[in-house]
Amino acid sequence: MHLFFNLLFIWQLGSDLEFELGRKKYRLLVLFIIIGTGLTTFIVQFGSSIPNIGSSAFAFGIMGAYTFLFPDMYILNVKIKIRYILLVFFLLEILAFTQIAHIIGFILGYLFLRIDIVRKFGEL
Repeated sequence: MHLFFNLLFIWQLGSDLEFELGRKKYRLLVLFIIIGTGLTTFIVQFGSSIPNIGSSAFAFGIMGAYTFLFPDMYILNVKIKIRYILLVFFLLEILAFTQIAHIIGFILGYLFLRIDIVRKFGEL
């Protein structure tokens, strides 16, 4: 069930991101999230027996990027903006501190687009 919901988030939110960013930039986003979360988690949890590979960190990275790019979008006809729904997911991860990779993934997904916007427009 856990894997199903990860893949559902990746498919649903990722397809919108790929359409908006284009295939090349979306692939760079995917690589940035996967490599970034893998390396950062390895450094933070050095010597741990917890595996660093999983779809959850990538799903959270997609959530972070989606929150940045489409903050005012509504999802599933719910009258709550997506930024609030996804930020609740993020805050629950911080409060529970279940997986550092989830938190890192969300931050990296958000930062990838934030850095790109800064480079493109020259302002924050």
